[in-house]
Amino acid sequence: MFGIKIHNPHIKQFGGFDKLVKFFPDASYVLLSRKDVLMQAVSLSISCQAGVWIPGQKSQNDNPEYSFSHIEKYLRQTILSNSSWR
Repeated sequence: MFGIKIHNPHIKQFGGFDKLVKFFPDASYVLLSRKDVLMQAVSLSISCQAGVWIPGQKSQNDNPEYSFSHIEKYLRQTILSNSSWR
């Protein structure tokens, strides 16, 4: 058994979903999404500023700042990515 997490933007690197399926022909795909996409966008904004993506990573910025435009950008990106998967 093997599992891999693929974000929607990664599909472009494979050349589209049809080509992704050719790499993993017998795979099962599970869509995971958060109910609160605004909080996901806030979390993404903080992660981008801190450079921390997984627990245990050392932060590159211990003082992330609130930015409406930054959060809005990631909110739009998250909504688009979720709808593209669906």
